Amino acid sequence: MPRAFAAGAPGIRRLFPNYREAEKAYFKKTGLFPIMHTVVIRGELVRQHPWLPASLYNAFCRAKEVALQRMAEAGALAHALPWLLAEWEETRALMGADPWPYGVAANRKTVETLCRYTFDEGLAAKRLHAEDMFAESLHQT
Repeated sequence: MPRAFAAGAPGIRRLFPNYREAEKAYFKKTGLFPIMHTVVIRGELVRQHPWLPASLYNAFCRAKEVALQRMAEAGALAHALPWLLAEWEETRALMGADPWPYGVAANRKTVETLCRYTFDEGLAAKRLHAEDMFAESLHQT
C-alpha cells in the first residue's frame, strides 16, 4: 500500500471505493486479474546461461506451492484474521485452486490483453505477443 494512502494524505484515495466488488465483477466478466509483478532477466544473462529462465521459473513455482499449502493449513494460521479461511475459500471458488498462476499458457489471455492495450494506447510502438515477452525456454510453461 502506498505510504501516502496509508497515512490518509488528502487527495489520495482509491479509484473504486468498493474495489473488491469491482475487481470480482471484472474477473467474472473477463477472466482477467491483472498481473502485479514480473521477473525480468537481462537477455545477456539468458544468452550466457540458457538454463536460467526455466530454473528460476521452477524455483518460483516451488516457492508458491509451499506458500499455497501454508495458506490452506487451518491448524496454525500464519495471520490471526477472523475470516482468513473463509476469504481463501471464496477466492478459490471464484478464481480456482491457483489464483496467481505462473507461466505463459496460464497467463496468455492477460498478457495478450496487456500487449493489445499498450499498443492501442500508443505506449508500445508495435503490437507484441506473449512469446515476445518471455524467454523461449518458457514458451511451453
